Amino acid sequence: DVQIVAATNKSLEKMVEMGTFREDLFYRLNVIPIHVPPLRERPEDIPPLAFHFLQKLNERYQRNYHFSPDALNILEVYTWPGNIRELQNMIERLVVSADEEMIDADFIQRFIPVGSDFKQTKPIITRILPLQEAQDHVEEQLIMLAMKQYKTTTKAAKALGISQSSVSRKYQKVLAEQQSKKIENDAF
Repeated sequence: DVQIVAATNKSLEKMVEMGTFREDLFYRLNVIPIHVPPLRERPEDIPPLAFHFLQKLNERYQRNYHFSPDALNILEVYTWPGNIRELQNMIERLVVSADEEMIDADFIQRFIPVGSDFKQTKPIITRILPLQEAQDHVEEQLIMLAMKQYKTTTKAAKALGISQSSVSRKYQKVLAEQQSKKIENDAF
């Protein structure tokens, strides 16, 4: 008594019509067809999968690697032609190559070919949250990324298209919030 689970990326129906796949075998295999869309069509699945693979690798290597939000953005916009297996291999490559526990977008871009259209790619939202909270979160990430990349508020302001005083004020606010969160976490 044997049950077989088979998978293919070919259209077996068309192959049966063309005579390149045995019709009797097709009907034996086609008991419960399951269609799993490619990873590029379900970007909301990428963060949970990436975290799962990362957790397994952290356990294996007794480490504590984690992704920055911008790193997850890179993973979500990549097309993953190799699907989940490619994602899993990429996470392992990142873990064995990382020098720091925080895996960020700059590090991932060394391994994933991000096209020139990446700057025009819009962030992918995978869950509903209040609009103001979403705006605050995106603004915080942009300010931190700009300051990390450009080092000065003047250059960051030019890249973000806002005034230098706005960048300075927002950057100080973000730093104060991060410090407050750190103090709260240290208290527990």
